Amino acid sequence: MLPLFQSNSTFLTPNVKIIKTPGHTSEDISVIVSNTDKYGTIAISGDIFISDKDIDFPMMWKKFSHDIHEQEHSRRELICAANFIVPGHGKVFKVTSEIKNGVNCGNSENGRNHGFSRGRFN
Repeated sequence: MLPLFQSNSTFLTPNVKIIKTPGHTSEDISVIVSNTDKYGTIAISGDIFISDKDIDFPMMWKKFSHDIHEQEHSRRELICAANFIVPGHGKVFKVTSEIKNGVNCGNSENGRNHGFSRGRFN
């Protein structure tokens, strides 16, 4: 059994981490890949992000969410950790400073910490 099921996250390698990101379903996970040559940190989000369009149109994901509050926290966690996000059904998109500011990435009181260091993944 993977250690992920005993905690909120686990490293597969020093640069690849799996984290629990509930919301779309209660069992969702995402993969964070850090220190990529061209893209920095990439989050492979599954359906936590449906597509690059759901940043501007939240009803795209909210209508399919098992738990909107949990999914908002998971989305914030990925936005704050990543330079790029690979959504479940759309094209890869860059996480701009505008997107990060929109979810208050600098304010740690607004989100959960899945055990990864922001310094390591940003």
